[in-house]
Amino acid sequence: MDLPNCIASLQKLLYKGFQNTIESDLNWLNEVSGEFVRLFADLHKFMVFDCSGEKNSIVMEEIFLCIRQITVCIRNLEKVLTVEKEEGVVLTPSRQHFLDRILWCLARIRSSVSSITDNVAVVEEDANFVVFLDAALDLLAPMTTFQENPENVAESNADAYVRSKEIRSIVDSLISQTLAFVNVALEKDKTALTAHCQRVLKECISMEEECAAECATDLNRRFKAELLEVALTHLEQTVNSSLLRLVCHVFVELSENPVSTFREAVRRAKEVDNDRFLEGETEKFDLLLDRILQIGVLGIAFSGDQVAKSILKSCLASSECLDTALIPSIFTPSGSHSRILEEHWRSEMQTFQREIQKIIDTDAFCMATVDALSTLLEHSAQAGNPESLQVLLKHIKILQAHLQINEENLHLTGNAVQEKNLSDFRKMVVECEAALELREAEKIEMGRITKRFRILLAVLKRFHGGLGNGCFVFDEGKTVENAGDEAEEKVESADFFQTLGINPHVSVILYKTRPAPTDSLVAQFSKLSLARTAGGGASTKVPRRNLSLRRAMFRRIVEKNGNLEEAESTLNLNVTNILEDLTSLLNTFTEEEEEEIQEIDHKIRIKIKN
Repeated sequence: MDLPNCIASLQKLLYKGFQNTIESDLNWLNEVSGEFVRLFADLHKFMVFDCSGEKNSIVMEEIFLCIRQITVCIRNLEKVLTVEKEEGVVLTPSRQHFLDRILWCLARIRSSVSSITDNVAVVEEDANFVVFLDAALDLLAPMTTFQENPENVAESNADAYVRSKEIRSIVDSLISQTLAFVNVALEKDKTALTAHCQRVLKECISMEEECAAECATDLNRRFKAELLEVALTHLEQTVNSSLLRLVCHVFVELSENPVSTFREAVRRAKEVDNDRFLEGETEKFDLLLDRILQIGVLGIAFSGDQVAKSILKSCLASSECLDTALIPSIFTPSGSHSRILEEHWRSEMQTFQREIQKIIDTDAFCMATVDALSTLLEHSAQAGNPESLQVLLKHIKILQAHLQINEENLHLTGNAVQEKNLSDFRKMVVECEAALELREAEKIEMGRITKRFRILLAVLKRFHGGLGNGCFVFDEGKTVENAGDEAEEKVESADFFQTLGINPHVSVILYKTRPAPTDSLVAQFSKLSLARTAGGGASTKVPRRNLSLRRAMFRRIVEKNGNLEEAESTLNLNVTNILEDLTSLLNTFTEEEEEEIQEIDHKIRIKIKN
C-alpha cells in the first residue's frame, strides 16, 4: 500500500479535467471515482492499523473531512459534466472550482498521512468555546473549595498564583471565541453578551491580582474565584439563549432562499445603477454566511457525536469555499455555473440545518420558540400586519421541522397526552397557514387569524410543559434576555478588549490558511497542565459541581465510554457512509472494473463486521 503514489496518480488523472475537456467526460469521472474508491479503501486500512490512538485523532478528523469534501465535489462535478453534455457547452469555472477543491483535499490527505508515517504529527487541542469554558471551570473548582489550615502556606500561594495565570490565559481565549459570536449575534443580544464578556474578564483580572498580592489569603482567593465562576456560568447561559434565537432567525432566512433574493437584488441594482443598495445587500448576505459559520462552530463544539461533527464541518467547509465563488458568479453573467453553485450551496445548507436540528435540545428549542412567538404575536396584534404573521409562521415551521426530525427521540409512544398535544400542534399549524393563504379570498378578519395563532401558542406551551426533560426553566414572567442577570451591566468602550490584546477568534474549517496563534491565547493553552495538585503533580480533574446549563440548553447528553470499540465503530460508520455515497456515482463501469470495485467494497464490509 503506497498512499503517496496512489494520490500522485489520482492528481495526474484529475489534471485531465483542466487540459482536455473532450477526454474528461462522464466516463473519465467514473474512472476517477473508481480510483477514489481504491484510495479510500487503502486510507481505511491505514487509519485502522497505523493511525489508531488519541494522539492522531485530530489528523484522522481532518482526513475524514477531506474525504467527505471529495465525495461532495465529485457528486457536483457529475452535475457539471451532465450539464455540459446536455447543453453542449464547457463550464470552465465550474470545473475549476470543484477540481481545485478535490486537489486541495488530496494534498491535505497526503500531508496528514506523511505526518503520521514520519511520526511528526502535531497534536493540536480542539480549542473551542466548550473546551475553554470547561478548562476554566475545572481549574477554578479547587480554588472555590474551602481548605482549612493548609500544611504549606507558601506552596499553596505559589500554586494559586500559577493557576491564576493559567486561568487568565484560558479566559482570554474564551473571550476571543465569544467575541466572534458577539459580532454576528442579533442586535438585541449584543449588549448583554458584551457586558458578560467584560464582567468575566474583570473578575478574572481581579482574581489574578489577588493571587499575586503579598498579603493574599485563601479566603479572599476563594471569594474571587467564586465570583469568576458565577460570571462564567452567566456567560454560558447567555451564549446558549442567544445562540438558540440566532438559529431560529438564520433558519427563517434560509427558508426564504437568500441566494435567489440576492440575485434579484443584484439585477435590480444594476437596472437603476444603485451601488449603495447593492453594497447593503452584499453585506446582508455576508452577515448570513458569518452567522452560519458561528452556528456551525458552536454546534460542533456542543455535539458529542463524531459523525455529526464530521458532517457539519463538511457543510461549513463547502460554505467557506463558496464564499469566494458564489457571490462573484452572481455579479457576472455566468448562467449555468452560478446555478450549479447555488444548488450546491442550498444542498449543503439543507444538510447543515438537519444536523443542527439533531443537536438542539427539544425542550430548550420549544422554550426559545415560545418566547419568540409570544413577542412576535404581541407586535403583530398591535400592528395588524399580516406580513408579521407570515414571519411568525416561518418560526413555527422551523420548530415543526425540528420535532419531525427528532420525533423518535421524544419517546412519545405510550404517552397519550403528549401524542395528542403534538397532533393538535400540527393541526393548528395547518389551520393557521390556510387562514393566511385564504385571508384575501375569503375576507378573513385579522382578529380571527390572530386568535388561531394564540390557540397555536397555547397548544405549543402545553406540549412544552409535558416534555419534562429536567432542563433549566426560566421563572414565569422572565424573558430570556434578563433571566441570566437581574442587574444592568455597564458596557465599556468598544476598544476595551483590544487594549487587553483580545480580538475576535477567526474560525477556519479547511480551505483558508489558519493564522498563527498568539503566545497569550491558544498556544499557551495547549501547553498547560489543566489539573494540578498543590505539589505540582498530575491529579484527576475535579468534577463539575453543577449540571452545565449548556448541556440542558443546547445539546443532548451523550454518554462516552472512551473505549476503542466505540472509536472503531465511529470510524467504520464514516467510511461505510462515504463509500456508499461514492459507489452510487459509478454508473458506467465496464464489467471487469465493476467486479474489481465490488470485490474491494466486499472486503471492506467484512473488515467492518469483524
